[in-house]
Amino acid sequence: WHEFTSGDETNDIQLTSLAYIYVFLTWNSWPITDQDYDLYLFDDALNLVAWSDDWQTGTQEPTEAIYYIAPAGTYRIAVAKYSATGDQKVKIFTYYQDLEYQTVAHSLMAPADATGVMSAAAIDQANWTTGPQESFSSQGSTNDGRTKPDISAPDGVSSFTYGTTGFFGTSASSPHVAGAAALVLSAMPGLSPDGLQAYLEGWAVDMGDAGKDSIYGSGRLRLRLVAANLESLIVYPNPFKPGVGHTKITFAALTEQATI
Repeated sequence: WHEFTSGDETNDIQLTSLAYIYVFLTWNSWPITDQDYDLYLFDDALNLVAWSDDWQTGTQEPTEAIYYIAPAGTYRIAVAKYSATGDQKVKIFTYYQDLEYQTVAHSLMAPADATGVMSAAAIDQANWTTGPQESFSSQGSTNDGRTKPDISAPDGVSSFTYGTTGFFGTSASSPHVAGAAALVLSAMPGLSPDGLQAYLEGWAVDMGDAGKDSIYGSGRLRLRLVAANLESLIVYPNPFKPGVGHTKITFAALTEQATI
């Protein structure tokens, strides 16, 4: 059994009422593996209440998951090595409860840790210039040592669905980066994907440790668009809001940095 700390083979969660428990286990043996680990859920008296023991025989992904509805109480998560030739870096994620033992570093999940993905951390817009990173925003580095996330962007922003300052998480920060990328491509359509990422990271405002780090990436998102590269830009309204038509904006000159 895996020890979460010396002598403790379970990682506990607390339920104050009837609730869903969703636990996800993965280990660094992607994309397919013959290193077989199993995931178990016990109640406070160590009665087994749920488990996931899928085979990993060389053609399956290194994942196990438990989805369970449970009454209030203490529940204990355990990981067993069923058949493995060496130790693996094991990651456990819970979607609805806090774990007794938590490790913030290396907490990125797929696809944010993928080599072909630009991942964004979240910073509350109320603390945009100083941070910190949101407590629920994952940190790097990846299991193979790459620095992630790549950039930071705001959350706690207004939206049509969530209202004023109600949109939180990387679900909010990532669209800000996507929108910035669209603006840059409108001005410089010849940029490659790698060139676009390099541009966005290059103009980011460094935060935290000097240089790219595993909390803020290259820093907080900032745009600097060069007037010579700008032509007419058509901005269409959100289709879920009232109104029809479009607004045409012509950039005649740009003398200052545009900061997001």
